[in-house]
Amino acid sequence: SERPNNKHLRDAFKAFASRGNSIVVTGCGGAGTSTVAMNLANIICNMGYTVLLVDMDTVNKAQSYITKDQFDAVDVESASIMSAVNSNSGINAYISIIRQGFHLLTMGMASDARDIDEAFKKDKIARFINMAKANHNFVIYDVPFNAATKHLDQLIYTADNVVLNIDYSSWGIAKMMLAVCNIGSDDMEETLFSRGQILFNKYRPIKKIMGKKIKKPSDVTEVMDKKMFELLGEDPGYYFSDMHICGTIPFDLDFEAGWFEEMQYSDSKKGNDAFIKVLKNIVLHT
Repeated sequence: SERPNNKHLRDAFKAFASRGNSIVVTGCGGAGTSTVAMNLANIICNMGYTVLLVDMDTVNKAQSYITKDQFDAVDVESASIMSAVNSNSGINAYISIIRQGFHLLTMGMASDARDIDEAFKKDKIARFINMAKANHNFVIYDVPFNAATKHLDQLIYTADNVVLNIDYSSWGIAKMMLAVCNIGSDDMEETLFSRGQILFNKYRPIKKIMGKKIKKPSDVTEVMDKKMFELLGEDPGYYFSDMHICGTIPFDLDFEAGWFEEMQYSDSKKGNDAFIKVLKNIVLHT
């Protein structure tokens, strides 16, 4: 049966679901972005909404094998996400059905790896975004950071919500800062820092980040700002500390237990509670 907090959130979501809502989840490699995107999609489906999970990674293809249901549903040789984006007709013929209400577009595991700019025709992306949103209550995009801020920048510019998934460690923080320093677009930087939300993944009690003492996640964003200043040698004009922190996902070995299984972290009581809270913060900006 549906948990009470799911029902409460679903009631609050009615207006967003009726017009369609898109969430871009992006991050640097190793931060667990694909796992976060999949569990967000799973929670949304469990709440009774239709959701399309779109894996825009044309090399690693994590959504093709992250769960047993997804692996069984995907044609291992089909690059369905490429066909859907570049199609002149529609996207429904290319969608894999994981279960009722949960749809997936991804690269098949046996399909050839492609460069992002080769895989997706840039003039087709806006049309694809509109079709995906028109047919689902929610669309979750799992996108590598470099692709999201360059060739696939329309996803960021048009998304209802943009989530920067960051590994809660000195390594994860440094990797995101270096990625942001290399965006090379003032418009994209302004969009990320004005609309982006930070999700700290693999969260656990840490006393120092990059040599600086911290007590809470908001302390981390202040450290990030100071390090950005040091990296650039000047005030960048945008600040991580101004961004909304939509939550934390705890470091938990049960995440690993969900790989290629039917039961996922967000299906457990603790996982459900964690992702419900994050989803609420992302969509309602609480």
